[in-house]
This record gives sequence, C-alpha cells and structure tokens, in this order.
Amino acid sequence: MRIWPTVVYMYSHLQLTKSQDKLPACAELAKLVASPDGQYLAGLWKSTLLEDLYWIVQNSFSGDLRPRPTWRAPSWSWASVDGPIVYLGRISRTPTSWRHDVELVDYEVIPKGVDKFGQLESGTLCLRGRCTPITWIRTESRMGMDGLPMVVQDLVRFPNGSTYEFNIDIEIGSMARSMPGTLRRIRP
Repeated sequence: MRIWPTVVYMYSHLQLTKSQDKLPACAELAKLVASPDGQYLAGLWKSTLLEDLYWIVQNSFSGDLRPRPTWRAPSWSWASVDGPIVYLGRISRTPTSWRHDVELVDYEVIPKGVDKFGQLESGTLCLRGRCTPITWIRTESRMGMDGLPMVVQDLVRFPNGSTYEFNIDIEIGSMARSMPGTLRRIRP
C-alpha cells in the first residue's frame, strides 16, 4: 500500500486517450498491490482511505483549473478528475492531526461489471467527524481595462478567527468552483 500514491502520481501524469478508461487502465496495477483482504474503493484503499483522501490536482496552485469531466468516479476519488495527482499527506509536511477526528462509517462502491477494479456505476462514503461553520471569502485583484480578474484568492475563516487559503482543484462553470481542495493556514 505504501507504493500506491507513487503509482497514482506517475499514472496521473500520463496522457490517456479515453478518460473513461482511467480506472480500468490501472486495474492490473491495483490487483498486483492488493492484499488478500484489501478493499479497493474507486482507486483508493480502505486501509489507508483517510490518508488517501488528502489529494489535489497538482496544477491547482497555478490556477490552471479544468472543468470536471463526465462522471466516471465519485468526487472523492482521484480518478474523478483529469490532471496530475499529488497526495499531500504522504509527500508534504502538512499537519495531519485532523485525521484522528474523522472515521469511516460506511462505504459503497458499485462496479459497472464484475471487475471491482474497473469502471464504476457509483460510489459513496459516509464519514463522521467534527464540523464547524466557515466563511468563504473570495478576493479578486483586477487589472487592465477589461476588468477581468487577474488574481483570485479563496480564503476560509473559522469562528475562532483563524484564516486559511483554500486552493480549489476543479472549475465548474465560469466562476463557481467545487471540491476537492486543500487548506493552508496563512494567518492566526
């Protein structure tokens, strides 16, 4: 299981001709690393799920956002998006204490056929953890005569006043954005 993030990282940098083949194309690799009791959940493993959910599209920090493709995997799976994937919890020094406050309650992943490593019909997760209200703040720096945003920064502010930069990986529509994303503390 320790090599799986490296496999996903390398695989996600390849240029697939048919994006619907994302999971079937890496199915044989998944079968090779699977333990006899390993549960494969849409490109992630149950035994390391909470850590493996902490991924981003690598180019999201550069602002190179892409529209979410046609559904092929649940949004919590790296296979649901196009672009190079990075597992932050495995390759960075980002604090991970939040993982102790989250637990997997239930899951269901339904394959399209008999191969649980191939194409999917659907997939859901039920997680239990602490929640808190946040305020989402979007700032735009405008430059030029056209008034188009040149720099967009998304922030979330928690009730205790702490503010984090929120980097969103996928663009949906012209200005709306959605998960997955990452938080990075920028001021107390």
